[in-house]
Amino acid sequence: MQQLYWYFTAVIALQLGIQVHCVQVLSNHMHEVLTDTRGNLPKFFELRNRLLANAVKCHRGWPEEVFSRTAMSCVELLTTESIVDKIAYVITNCVTAFLVRSPRAWPGAKVLVNDIGLRVVRVRRPDIYLDADNPQWPESVELPLTLPHQLSRDYGDRDAACRAIQRVVDDKVQAAHAAARRDGHSFKNAEHVMRAKVTSRSASWEPFGSRFPLFSAAGNTSAAARWLRCRHMFLEAYRASLERLKRGVRKVLFPPGTWKLKQSYGVSTAPELA
Repeated sequence: MQQLYWYFTAVIALQLGIQVHCVQVLSNHMHEVLTDTRGNLPKFFELRNRLLANAVKCHRGWPEEVFSRTAMSCVELLTTESIVDKIAYVITNCVTAFLVRSPRAWPGAKVLVNDIGLRVVRVRRPDIYLDADNPQWPESVELPLTLPHQLSRDYGDRDAACRAIQRVVDDKVQAAHAAARRDGHSFKNAEHVMRAKVTSRSASWEPFGSRFPLFSAAGNTSAAARWLRCRHMFLEAYRASLERLKRGVRKVLFPPGTWKLKQSYGVSTAPELA
């Protein structure tokens, strides 16, 4: 499963200009911190998830769908603090779920703090699902795990940025251990996790109607206000352009960020503002 995840992620990320910073793949969902350098994030998820799902079906003999049909949670990180917090959140997710006592113990695909900016994931092509004679699927691929540019800029170097991430990771791990003691939770271990049946389903309750965030500013109200203003301006411009298109205007410019209409129907978009 790790080979499947890393291979398809690496091939499609390198193809579409997606930088991978942090990952944790759990039994029934996965978390990733990514940078989209070319405006291809929807295409990345479309291609990577389809390939991964089909390969998992072959690997497991699974007749059902692999990914839920519900909307994907894709959160834009607006500030340095929000990037640090979300990377730490991804790294510690297996601990805050009381699965293992430390991120290092998680047996699935993962990235640890010291991997960021240093580790290069090298993975061979899986023997299932793919045509080995198709040049689209190289025999092996290398994916560097990069440090987000904003962290490099604001902390000055990789080591300082990783120390900041590690402090938040340590705080989250300690908070999870304290919650376990307070509420009577017991941590599992890697062996216990690996014995779980692949057909098992989570029995925990998913709250209905909870918030579905589109961005995180880590408490920076001015950054949040700027994002909301930009979002409002985009929606207003999009609706105005769509109305003109419906009225039969042949040449309509949609605002930057328009995806599906551009990809599916070739509509033109205005250039990004500096």
